Amino acid sequence: MIKNLENQNISDKILATLKAVCKQDNITLDFLEIENDFFSWNQNLISGNKVAVPKFDNIKKSRAAVDLAACYLLFHDSKIHDEFSDFSEYEKKLFDAFEKIRVIGNVKNSYRGIIKNISYKIAQDTQGRFAEDAVALPILLLEEILQEKIVDEINVDKKFAPYLKKFAKKIANQKDFALETKGFIEFLRKEKEAEQNSAKSSQKNSPQDELSENDQKNEDVNFNEESPERQLQQAFGEEEKSVKKPEDENQNVKLEDDGLNLSQLKGSAPNVYEDKIEFKKSYKVFTNKFDEIILPQKLIEKKELELLRYSLELRINKLAAISKRLTIKLKKKLLSKKKSIITQSYDDGVLDRKRLTQLVIDPFSDNFCIKELHSEYNNTIVTLLLDNSGSMRGQPIVMSALACEIIARMLEKFAIKTEILGFTTSDWKGGRARKMWESQGRSANPGRLSDLRHIIYKSANSSFKKAKVNLGLMLKEGMLKENIDGEALLWAKSRLMQRDEKRKILLVISDGTPIDDSTNSANEQEILTDHLHHVIHLIEKHTKIEIVGVGIGHQVDNFYRNSISIRKAEDLGDVMIEKITTLI
Repeated sequence: MIKNLENQNISDKILATLKAVCKQDNITLDFLEIENDFFSWNQNLISGNKVAVPKFDNIKKSRAAVDLAACYLLFHDSKIHDEFSDFSEYEKKLFDAFEKIRVIGNVKNSYRGIIKNISYKIAQDTQGRFAEDAVALPILLLEEILQEKIVDEINVDKKFAPYLKKFAKKIANQKDFALETKGFIEFLRKEKEAEQNSAKSSQKNSPQDELSENDQKNEDVNFNEESPERQLQQAFGEEEKSVKKPEDENQNVKLEDDGLNLSQLKGSAPNVYEDKIEFKKSYKVFTNKFDEIILPQKLIEKKELELLRYSLELRINKLAAISKRLTIKLKKKLLSKKKSIITQSYDDGVLDRKRLTQLVIDPFSDNFCIKELHSEYNNTIVTLLLDNSGSMRGQPIVMSALACEIIARMLEKFAIKTEILGFTTSDWKGGRARKMWESQGRSANPGRLSDLRHIIYKSANSSFKKAKVNLGLMLKEGMLKENIDGEALLWAKSRLMQRDEKRKILLVISDGTPIDDSTNSANEQEILTDHLHHVIHLIEKHTKIEIVGVGIGHQVDNFYRNSISIRKAEDLGDVMIEKITTLI
């Protein structure tokens, strides 16, 4: 009874606020069984003067929906919106999402509290959904309108930027904005059709073995998701344009304008790439529905993360002597490189005071000036990709965190961007992906059967001071599980390729080969190892990324051309620093 009275009191306050904001006294408020998710809300929150919002336990959980409803009441005309109905289901969802951002954008100067509440809700609900255009594009549009960051990690093709800028200028006029949105959706539709036509053309030109009934079922699952083959096709298409070698024709393998033609890899017979590497079958993913790209603060509460960071610092403090030595070593190496660049002699520039005497004696002497050249490493980004599997538990993960901390801190001082990423799985023994496979009849060779978890400890644009607390997550009990290295490398590579820096360095720290019991037990044993070989080869051969493998207790030279192996975790910092300074 008391709880009902409290809820009634809260709802009365919410309704009073809504009436005051909208300056309408005839608004009614209903709390219904609606999903409490920002990305499922749209203009259906309002119907005339009736407002429908999700049921709530406290005011914090409901205010974003009510604030959004207020935006619609103030700035949305349902008649104009209904004029634009010639869309598919997905296109209609995207159209509604852009209109939602438009009405929010119109309150940016009047109701900062509304913007704050909605931004908070967006940050909560984006977890693991960055790949969806209907999520990523509207968020980027809102950021463009507000000129502030809402979600740190959203990677979208840069070709969309001009459209978003144009949208942002037209939010005041719903019809003009709707026309722009319609044109943008038609552009996306044409691009998708062009991709499909290109794929069909490739399939016609590519001899493929007929798929068995089970294999066909698996293919149906994969085509509903963004398959790894499609990811590779997109990822490496930008690197190699119109490349074709004579020997490719004999092997039925070619590189086309839109990237590697991976559709030729299907079938049971071994396939040979132009580099003579063999793969028995193409790499598949049963489902990527449960995969996530996530920030540490989305996995655990802030207080727990701070406690884990404190625990990490206690362990690092025990290694204070190692930390100090490594810091000094890295600093000296970077300073020596900078100095050697500055002190070179030239015929023009700033007069070198040390050579004044020589200039007086011989006014026609050469090389008496100095120039401060821009160090090449100032145009460099370094990504540290950490294996967060269970076998890294204990001293290896602590030393990885320590090395990353020293490197990120020091490189930041020298204006070198760094990114720290981790990869593991969300669960043991496959998780929800395996349960789905079992419920669908346990088809043969389903491909990867696990839920990926990719963690962003530090993004390239964030300072280490702000991000250091995130490294504490590595000590979270039960966080380190299994490792799918190939797909983690593709993820890290795609992030690097969107950066503008001239030099891109990817340092991969792992303690062995990819391991996922769920995938290995349902497929051929080498599926993950083959895929890792494949991905590394493509990165090394078809991108400008300098990739280095660091093996802890294991040799990794059978995977990476450029590799180092260390016997003890205590040597990790020395090895990483030596390698980074050599590369830079």
